[in-house]
Amino acid sequence: MIVIFDVDGVIFETSKSYHLTIVETVKFYTGKEGINKDEI
Repeated sequence: MIVIFDVDGVIFETSKSYHLTIVETVKFYTGKEGINKDEI
């Protein structure tokens, strides 16, 4: 097994998963759905 830590986003593009995590966190704590990128 190889574990790679990509802390600066150079190896893997992570912005989509980052935004999804924010949306899901807001939904969990507030119940608000439909958060878009402009609101983040």
